[in-house]
Amino acid sequence: MSRAPLVFICTCHGTLSGALDRKTLEKGIAERFPDARVEFVPSLCRSGDLDRVSAPAGLEGPSGVLVAACSPFSRGKAVLDLAGKRFPGVGPELVDLREGCAWVHSTDPEAASAKAVDLVSMGLAAMKVRKRSPRPRIEVEQSVLVVGAGPAGLAATGALARLGARVTLVDRLARPGGLLNQIGKLFPHNTSSEELLGPLLQEIAHPAVDFLPKTQITRIQGDPGRFEAHFIRDGQDVSLSAGALILACGALPVLPENRYRSGELSGVISQLELETRLKKLEAASAPPDFGKAVFIQCLAAREDDHPYCSTICCPTALKNAIRLKSLAADVEVTILHRGIMTPGKVLEELYRKAMAAGVRFAAYSPEAPPEVRGNGRLSSVAVHDALSGRSMEIPADLLVLSTPLKPRPDTSALAAGLNVRLDNIGFACGCEPMRPLAAPVQGVFLCGAVRWPVYAEHAVDQGRAAAVKAAGFLEAGRAGGADLTSLALPGSWPGAASVDPQSCSRCGQCIALCPYGACRRGDDGTARVSGARCRGCGLCASVCPSGAVRVPENNVALRAMLREIAPRMDR
Repeated sequence: MSRAPLVFICTCHGTLSGALDRKTLEKGIAERFPDARVEFVPSLCRSGDLDRVSAPAGLEGPSGVLVAACSPFSRGKAVLDLAGKRFPGVGPELVDLREGCAWVHSTDPEAASAKAVDLVSMGLAAMKVRKRSPRPRIEVEQSVLVVGAGPAGLAATGALARLGARVTLVDRLARPGGLLNQIGKLFPHNTSSEELLGPLLQEIAHPAVDFLPKTQITRIQGDPGRFEAHFIRDGQDVSLSAGALILACGALPVLPENRYRSGELSGVISQLELETRLKKLEAASAPPDFGKAVFIQCLAAREDDHPYCSTICCPTALKNAIRLKSLAADVEVTILHRGIMTPGKVLEELYRKAMAAGVRFAAYSPEAPPEVRGNGRLSSVAVHDALSGRSMEIPADLLVLSTPLKPRPDTSALAAGLNVRLDNIGFACGCEPMRPLAAPVQGVFLCGAVRWPVYAEHAVDQGRAAAVKAAGFLEAGRAGGADLTSLALPGSWPGAASVDPQSCSRCGQCIALCPYGACRRGDDGTARVSGARCRGCGLCASVCPSGAVRVPENNVALRAMLREIAPRMDR
């Protein structure tokens, strides 16, 4: 009886046969790995599929199992789990022959089949020499810290409480709700902010929720499963620990800062100030005390200091213009813009509703911005219409300046302590595109405007989605600690790096480069690796000048894969 590697090639119910030729695969694999046993199966992702496959004659037990199926981001993870149960102790490996091969080369079957042989051969070569690092387990504290009590943070807190988790909600303000406390109506359906906030505020009254208002977080440190948050409350330094974090810090509106004569002329206000005025007028059912209003869009947006579209400014202006017309139909409202941004059916309907209400629009060029006129008080706005080519002067009693949202200044400090990446603007980045609400550090989740400007309903949806992910993280570590394989990316275990302190040169390159904050400096100056944070990416090993860093799953295996593919690359 012999032991040999066993290869399962899934044909996905025959859908891959048009791109992958079975004879080519059998011949190519046999030439490179004569001892490998190849089995073609119609399906591998359903329970019992592998049980129906008979063991090849003369095979005592596989020395390894290679599954050639779909991507780990599709059904590949489920296939690996089933293969692991069918062949315990072997540690099956996965090769993507569907999305990464057959689908992308569907118009060139010859190239697809050749690539499939290469992928399977590289997988077999790696499996033959791959070593294993110990799989660390982490103790996950059964609590969640939510930073920020805006709509996203409130929704996340309420959802977690309903799921049975202990939650601490921290906010710098005395009153939960964030910017929604200053807003009367919400686009696109013109619902009141109280209507949205009411149920969310009731949810955080849950016994499992501890709300800490007027609390300023100074830093967060620690590893997945046990994060330590330090903050100032009532003038005292306090700390608490949590198993998972949800960052819902929100964003801040950019101030006009004397542009368009703001602060010089009366009658020039920001969009947020108009929100406050409208909220009071609607509460009193009173008409506005002005007859002509002009909105200027894209102030401090889509320029060098803020080179992005904030996405919410145009819908907010449309909503408030409609509110003005609803209070007094004879109020003249003109919106000066650089292109009205209303993606999707719902926002497009909001735009059409504004036009139907009598709101007028004129486009201006950033090279010829509107000119605000008046002496002590606003009198008119002069603009050159970029579409019609006409210059006009619009009488105005009120000028409303629409500015974008920007990241909060304290977001960068929190992100630095957690190794959460920020984009070039300062918003927090998730693991796009597959897991946009998850930070690269396990147990840290993002929602709301900390990621990007977002309107209230979407912030609530993101908060609830982040709560489900955080609850799943806690559940994975509920019984005696979590195996990191259950918390890592889909696919086979990527491994964990280790450092030989005798060989470490103390240069710190691995510490500077690690995207997960796993590499740290020990008391003696040598590098150390946190098993709870390491994701086995191998960047530390790639820059180590002394070869002190090793990733057993990668170092030897990658060389074997390169040796396997090198002859073909030379052709």
